[in-house]
Amino acid sequence: MIEHSLVYVIKQELKRREWPYKAFARKMNLSESSIKRLMSNGQFSLAQLNHIAHLFAIPLSNLLLQAEQSAQLPDQLSDMQEQYLANNVEALSCFHMLLNGWTISEIVNDYQWQLPEVIQIVIGLQKQGLLELNADDSVKLKTAAVIRWRDNGPVRQAFEKQIQQEFMQTGFSENDWFLFDALELSPSSVTIIENKLDALKHQIRQLSAADRTLPKHRRKAYATMLALKPWTFSLVAHKRRN
Repeated sequence: MIEHSLVYVIKQELKRREWPYKAFARKMNLSESSIKRLMSNGQFSLAQLNHIAHLFAIPLSNLLLQAEQSAQLPDQLSDMQEQYLANNVEALSCFHMLLNGWTISEIVNDYQWQLPEVIQIVIGLQKQGLLELNADDSVKLKTAAVIRWRDNGPVRQAFEKQIQQEFMQTGFSENDWFLFDALELSPSSVTIIENKLDALKHQIRQLSAADRTLPKHRRKAYATMLALKPWTFSLVAHKRRN
């Protein structure tokens, strides 16, 4: 999990700087026992991670990227694993919440499932090699926290159109962020935009990975859609000469 990878990266940085826990605790304005506890469970807050990145003089995004790379967990599932999730919407929903840092008890408290039902769903996910269920009902992911669903894979084939339609049909309020531009661009400009969108995609995923350490009540479900393709509005296109 990203928490364990963060601890590993932080330990490597401390070792490189020859900072003992006592010195690190003083720089973090925490007791040595608090630092040891954080280094044991990896439950750093976003503010603490920002402070650590500042102490190490590296961007937070770089710290998170190092943690993600050190985790070496797959961010893409096998076709069989995806097919299992595509055929079992409850398993997919539960897996999605676990990826986002929910605990089993939080799922039971917020959704219309009983504990035995969620345990059975998690056992099914365990049989698929997606996670490990511990004796205390905690889980250890065996995948990255952000999954790259296969192009034309079972999950996308099953749900992509429905997700896109529901996302767009709900509209956008004044509190949402929305931008739509239909412009003419050169191939070189398109390449620049594609690179910037790809960088933004990675930044969004890194921020999400960091926010998994926050309590659930300080997080909210958001969806982003990044898109770029050749397109002309039909009211204009139908007048074009062949």
